[in-house]
Amino acid sequence: MKNLSVVALMSAMFLAAPASAEDVSAYPSKPIQFILPFDPGTASDQIGRVLSRLAEKHLGAAIQVVNKPGSGGGMGFTYIKNAKPDGYTIGMGTANLAGHKVYGSLDFNHHDLETPIVVHFDPSLMSVSATSDFKILKEFVDAAKERPGELTIATGVPGTTLYALTVDFMAQAGIECKLVPCSGGDAQPPILAGGGHVDACFSSPIASRAQIEAGNIRPIVYCNTNRHKGMPDIPSFAEEGYKATIFGMRGVITPKGVPAGILQKIHDAFKAAMDEPAYRDFVDKSSSLVMYAGMDDAKSIYEQQQAAFAAAAGMK
Repeated sequence: MKNLSVVALMSAMFLAAPASAEDVSAYPSKPIQFILPFDPGTASDQIGRVLSRLAEKHLGAAIQVVNKPGSGGGMGFTYIKNAKPDGYTIGMGTANLAGHKVYGSLDFNHHDLETPIVVHFDPSLMSVSATSDFKILKEFVDAAKERPGELTIATGVPGTTLYALTVDFMAQAGIECKLVPCSGGDAQPPILAGGGHVDACFSSPIASRAQIEAGNIRPIVYCNTNRHKGMPDIPSFAEEGYKATIFGMRGVITPKGVPAGILQKIHDAFKAAMDEPAYRDFVDKSSSLVMYAGMDDAKSIYEQQQAAFAAAAGMK
């Protein structure tokens, strides 16, 4: 019995042992799974697929993209968190990681994962149907004040950037609208608005693009402090008298405990990918923005967004 206990203890120590220098130097020696926590067609899906394709050659291994949508990213984030911390399961992190902890829809946040790099900054659009009578934001706000609780807005589920942004906008405008939450990401709200199922929607420019180009929706405000050069006719939040504090942002995340040397390789490969013209051209044409933060600064960006989520939720 004593010998069995010693064997069991030695086995546990072996399983818990950190990766050796040889393991780190050999990484990657097999394909890497890249988890996208949202539906196909969302901004995170599109950004993740472009970056993964470009990062493969810099990392020296195939990257297999897998969508695991649901609960505003929560299902995918949970899958990544629970994966083996060996660098072979990584994925897309967003500000929703911070938001879900604020709203209580997840019991973990960015501190419970590794955040080797941030790659994307994505202020949202508020759009209406192309056939809507609302031509400018003020007309929507005035109508909402005249008919409290009647106008509908498609957005994300609680804990997501879109939901916090919508709640914050209503508080600043002094209006009450009926929210229509979408759990799979930012691709569905523009479809609902384009089909006339809701009066307005919040979504990313990337996920809105198909409906804009099809002539189904019309953006009425860009939720940033300044206009985007790709949408020069769309006024900014600041121009309309609103503070812009809640933004979409994206980066690569891994389970907690991935060895530092492997995290560095992941960082370096995705940094090289985001520096490529193909990535920058895609982001520019999508009317979003490239944003870089390395391992030392990425968590501070999540912290800033967590504070903004908490403020939108009315928390100290």
